[in-house]
Formats: sequence, structure tokens, C-alpha cells
Amino acid sequence: MKTTKNRLKQIIKEAGNLCELENKFSVGPSEVDGVGLFSNRLISKSEVLFPAFGLRSDSQEFIYRRLAGQPIAYPPDIFMNKMTWVVNHKKDSNCSVVKENNVWFIVSNREIPANTEIFINYKDLPSFMERKTEGFIE
Repeated sequence: MKTTKNRLKQIIKEAGNLCELENKFSVGPSEVDGVGLFSNRLISKSEVLFPAFGLRSDSQEFIYRRLAGQPIAYPPDIFMNKMTWVVNHKKDSNCSVVKENNVWFIVSNREIPANTEIFINYKDLPSFMERKTEGFIE
């Protein structure tokens, strides 16, 4: 199969974006729970860090479920970025989850120094995600 110039440009862009994410973050031991996601550099306030999850709105199952009046459900209607799995909860979080179109992004809500764990408040997650925080370290 021959790779077109446009596809090659897309592959290079995607690889560059992945390398940028890998340079921006690392996974390490968390004082809160197991492992966590850490900044590798200073992150400015209101910086979009990465897409956390989004709707699979182009799938036939998604369309069928909407026509049947069923609510959005995880996992059939949602894709989740693997990095989202290592973001821990903290009531006084340094990031928020912000929706734009059909994608929810992790966005810093203050300046985050290098080597600092990234936190979101699970209670701020969309209703289709588990938001229980009982027994969590705050």
C-alpha cells in the first residue's frame, strides 16, 4: 500500500503530537493513590494539556442509542485517552475538565510547576463517568 503525501504529513503530525505529550508528562508514584501523571515542565494557567475523552458520535451504536432515547454511557459511547487513567482526584485540583464540541479536555486552572502531579476533581467529571470520591484523600 502506497502512503500518500497527505497521509505521510498526518502521520508525522500525529507522531509529533505524541512526542510532545511524552515530553510534557511522565507517570510516577503518587502520594495520593498508586501512580499519577506529573508535569515535566512548567505549565501555564489555562493551558490545554490533552483530550481526556470524547463521544463516538459517528458509530452506528451511538446513533441507535440516541434514537432509542438512551443516555450517553461509558464505554460504548465514549473513548478515553490512556493518559486520563493516571490522573488522580483531589478536591483542590490544579486542572479542570472542559468540554469543547464532543471532546472533554484536561485544562490547567493555575500555573503548575515542573515535577508536579496533575489532579482533577472527579466530582466535576461529566455525568456518564463514575464520580464517587468517598474514602479518597482530599
